[in-house]
Amino acid sequence: MRQTTPKEISRKISRWASKISKARLGYVSVNPWKFGHPGMCFLNCAKMASIRGGQVVHGWIIWEGPGILEAEHHAVWANPEGRFSDLTPTFDGEEQILFLVDESLKVVSQGTELERTKNIIYPATTKKKITAPWLTEPAYFEITSKVKCEKGSEEIVERLFYGLYS
Repeated sequence: MRQTTPKEISRKISRWASKISKARLGYVSVNPWKFGHPGMCFLNCAKMASIRGGQVVHGWIIWEGPGILEAEHHAVWANPEGRFSDLTPTFDGEEQILFLVDESLKVVSQGTELERTKNIIYPATTKKKITAPWLTEPAYFEITSKVKCEKGSEEIVERLFYGLYS
């Protein structure tokens, strides 16, 4: 089963999202712009804002899949009246997205490449073991101490486990 937009905003999703950003969480309609390109949300929204006014709103698409929730850095367009719209054509026909506003996010241009924030993944189960090449020992989702990892990968571990610790 692939990841998809959650059918409802559960308490678990609300709590997890509030640890990422305290801003608005809600559904946004996907209205693909005929000149928009899939996977290019930042550029699509910036172009629309320059043509029609309004602004680019940075945040996270919240996806749900078997055993996980995932927050993916994304942008939507707010029209001059403040109404949000996802202009970016989707790959899988989603008609709406669950969007979490996070104005702390920015996109940095690296020449012809855009550098965006890495996704945040949260396990939907609570007793699953995780192993990965950058972990020096298995980690459990219920752990409360720091995870031991190879030098330089602390940020990856922090992003992966974001929201698991209070």
